[in-house]
Amino acid sequence: MIDLFLDSGAPTLYNQWSRVLKTGIMGAALKTRRHDDFSYLQNPEYLAYREMYAEFLLKNQHLIEVYANLDIINNAEETYKNQKWFEDRGLHPMPVWHFGTNEMYLERYIREGYERIAIGGLIPNSSRVLIGPLDRLWADHLCDKSTGLPKVKVHGFAMTAFDLMRRYPWYSVDSSSWIKVSAYGKVFVPPIDRHTGKWDWSKNPTAFVASEIGQQRGLGKNETPKYREAIIKLFEEHGFTFGKNRLVRGRPITLEKGLCNDYLTRAKWNILHMEMFLKTLPKWPFPFFKERRELL
Repeated sequence: MIDLFLDSGAPTLYNQWSRVLKTGIMGAALKTRRHDDFSYLQNPEYLAYREMYAEFLLKNQHLIEVYANLDIINNAEETYKNQKWFEDRGLHPMPVWHFGTNEMYLERYIREGYERIAIGGLIPNSSRVLIGPLDRLWADHLCDKSTGLPKVKVHGFAMTAFDLMRRYPWYSVDSSSWIKVSAYGKVFVPPIDRHTGKWDWSKNPTAFVASEIGQQRGLGKNETPKYREAIIKLFEEHGFTFGKNRLVRGRPITLEKGLCNDYLTRAKWNILHMEMFLKTLPKWPFPFFKERRELL
């Protein structure tokens, strides 16, 4: 049996009903959040969705290892109310707290003894924007001050920035960046350690242009033939074929399926890269101490 991690679909509801001004990407740190409209919480469609989510969980919770609360983006109070609404119906969703909202609610979840807590609202902020606030959150709220160890299992929604995964003791993370990179014709490649000359899976990767179409458009023009040859050798050492195409009237025709012409193959490589990166991290739980943090 496969254990499932189920999201609630809250961002979709938020984008559909809450934003009065259509200003683009959602995010807790955006100034435009003052325009959020939470009147949709009384919308019959929303209430029906919540009931449907609860019914689905009650029917299938034996198959689901973790399922998230139906959180209300940028509204900690209503998110907490939803947490209790589901619990009153015999369900035990993972609480969700949003970056940039009242930290009192994060502390409340910790005090009430929840085993797992998710943090959302991290996108579209860059690592350099997040690192200061996250340092404080982990030091002041999420970790024991004497040992530095995490008090709870923390899940990071849309959190696969390699420097931030390496910096904090997340229990789990998720995002769609790996599949998006694949669809755009690229794959993650570890850097080469300049001292040892070996691939360093622990560091931030580069996005290598694998697709032939991308190469034709000059997206990989800064890559030397020697570097490209080394990367193709790396693929082959891990059982991946780069693939071959033939140009017919300016369009590539697949001769051999591989990374250069198949996005699913690229997605599989990106999964392998993530697994190799995760092997370089300390075994959870590991401490978060100021003197051990690696600077960006």
